[in-house]
Amino acid sequence: MSNYNKENPRGAKTSDKSGVRFKVLIIVVWALFNASLSGWWIYFSFVQLERFQTIAPEHGDKLLRKQRMLLWEGITLVGMLFLGAGALSYYVVREARQRGELLRFFSTFSHELKTPIASLRLQAEAIQNKVHDEGVQTLIQRLVSQTNRLTLQLENSLFLSTINSGSVLLEPILISQAVQSLREEFPTLTVELNTDARVLADTRAFSAVLHNLAQNAIVHGRATGLSLTLRETGPNVRLLVKDNGTGFHGEARELGSLFHRHTATSGSGIGIYLIRQLMEQMKGSFEITNPDDGFACELTLEAVRL
Repeated sequence: MSNYNKENPRGAKTSDKSGVRFKVLIIVVWALFNASLSGWWIYFSFVQLERFQTIAPEHGDKLLRKQRMLLWEGITLVGMLFLGAGALSYYVVREARQRGELLRFFSTFSHELKTPIASLRLQAEAIQNKVHDEGVQTLIQRLVSQTNRLTLQLENSLFLSTINSGSVLLEPILISQAVQSLREEFPTLTVELNTDARVLADTRAFSAVLHNLAQNAIVHGRATGLSLTLRETGPNVRLLVKDNGTGFHGEARELGSLFHRHTATSGSGIGIYLIRQLMEQMKGSFEITNPDDGFACELTLEAVRL
């Protein structure tokens, strides 16, 4: 089971604490370095003044005033440095706490919202089984499709908010199990898998990768079929995913750029972006092989031998 906890992402919390400690450490090192530099500057100035006093003792009173001025300027400078370091540390900690509170709220909100959406979908499917009118069947199918899409968007939003935490749990999983979940979530999409394999991945993250590919195939490619071809190459398993849709016609290198819209009807880029990030966190890779004639990509993960 994945350790992406909807209520309290443990991995994200640990990562945030480590990040805060590192930032505070950098601030402390910066303050100590500048304080040391200021102290050396004060010491060097005093030494020069004492040498000048030895050469010109008649200016003793004037040099004494200069020494006092340097002393107070140095104390003020060092004090301001540590005050600034303290203020920076305070704002770093406060920002991390606010981010944690926002993440907890968003995670709870997403989880609570998914429950009524799932209930709505189940009720729609129950009605669909009892109604035989084709027009009503089409409307109910659209309702089920939209609830699936909304659930996926909530999942994507939750992944996006915790993507930098690296909180994935790698374990042996079967590709066929993730594909079966895909078939259940997208009944209008014909999903074919040539063979099965066991790979090292995070169950929820890998499922999100396949769901986003299927969603993009249906919404943007108008696809009705999705083929998954497995082949093992050395220690890895390569999964070629290809749909029978219209493909992508635009700048392929811009695919996956957050909130970059290729056309007025294109998506926000979150799906492909998350796929790249999640595959990297699972120590795999994602490569677009053919975006034009039916969108095709290749997923690479570490194989687990039985």
